[in-house]
Amino acid sequence: MLAFVSIVSAYRVQNPIIYPNIHGKEYISIQTNESAIIFVERKNPLSQIFFITTNAVKNNPVPAESEFGEVTHLEFLKRRLIKEAPQLAGKFFEVDYSDDAGLEKNILQVAEIADVIQNYAKNFPQEKLKVHADMTGGYRFASMLMLSILQLLKYRGIEIGEILYSDPDSKKIYRLNEIQNIFTLITGADEFIKFGSVDALIEYFENAPDSSADKLIAAMKKFSDTIKICRTNTLENDLKNLVEQIKIFRESQGGNLKSQLFAKIIDTVEEGYGKLVKGEESRLEIIRWCLEKGFWQQAMTLCTEWLPEEIVNRGILKPKNSAVIDSAKSDGLSFGCGWKQDLIIHWQGNLKNQTSKSSKQDDSLNGNYGLNPNYKKIEANDTNYTYIPVVGIDDVHGLFFPKVNKIKI
Repeated sequence: MLAFVSIVSAYRVQNPIIYPNIHGKEYISIQTNESAIIFVERKNPLSQIFFITTNAVKNNPVPAESEFGEVTHLEFLKRRLIKEAPQLAGKFFEVDYSDDAGLEKNILQVAEIADVIQNYAKNFPQEKLKVHADMTGGYRFASMLMLSILQLLKYRGIEIGEILYSDPDSKKIYRLNEIQNIFTLITGADEFIKFGSVDALIEYFENAPDSSADKLIAAMKKFSDTIKICRTNTLENDLKNLVEQIKIFRESQGGNLKSQLFAKIIDTVEEGYGKLVKGEESRLEIIRWCLEKGFWQQAMTLCTEWLPEEIVNRGILKPKNSAVIDSAKSDGLSFGCGWKQDLIIHWQGNLKNQTSKSSKQDDSLNGNYGLNPNYKKIEANDTNYTYIPVVGIDDVHGLFFPKVNKIKI
């Protein structure tokens, strides 16, 4: 367990706090860290307690006569804990924190504290350790420091347990794990926006059954997985399902706390999908989205499978006679693709009953292909046009698109 040690006030020595129910039993607390530590110890016996300590708690005595005589604030806390739970003796480890070292040094100390805990965890390679935290003690900024340490530990593979705050006024101990989980939610949204990954969002909803966001997250994951493995035969249907689930989630009411928080960033999620979820889920938009997310392999695959159909369907390039289509269909079977793909990728301008397919003819485009009248054959160095060479055709032959009409990918 991790705790930032507080000083002991003279008032509390004379007026302790009575917590009526810490796992079914009363506890009388003087030092602010006590109650949260005892809360965890009574439920899950601790193997080690890491105290973040300043010179003030290590060197200065408590300000009033105590049951242990003249002792430091740190020693007072240790003795109080051992008095309640003798098994904690010998389980304390102190990590120094300098409160006057400057901001840069303080930030480095956060990483050093995380290092100490991780080094301890290395002694138990076969066990899955869980770190609990008491957010009650220390300076006013201590909670930010503690959350930073927990985030570092989490991304180093250490599980986060109870995050607790003891309130002396209500005499209750509160769990603050949902506050820490907001970091996971924000991280998840950020990972999705940058990389299209939904892994962190899945982790965020991991312990939230019956969430109204379950189907949406499942749809996001399915679309993400389909993109990663390039399942082009289901990609468009998965995207339609995703669009539908976003709509359903927006219209849903209630849900648990995690769903309600997720609803606050659903606009950000939609922005991450761009035009895909705004009624413009065309194949070209899917390819563009892949490029934006850095899915280069997937974008290349989709270009190979989809762009030939786009070129033919848009009438940019089309055969002049049915014999070309029949030949492309026949060849497409051997290549495992459709005739439009074969026409653009493999066709070299020769019909089955003509010369060998391995030979190229200079008039292949002008012979059996026909360019849309809105496009014209021009030289590749004309700066007013964009030239796109067709795979399988020599460098002389290709598609020229006026720049005002070019397909942007």
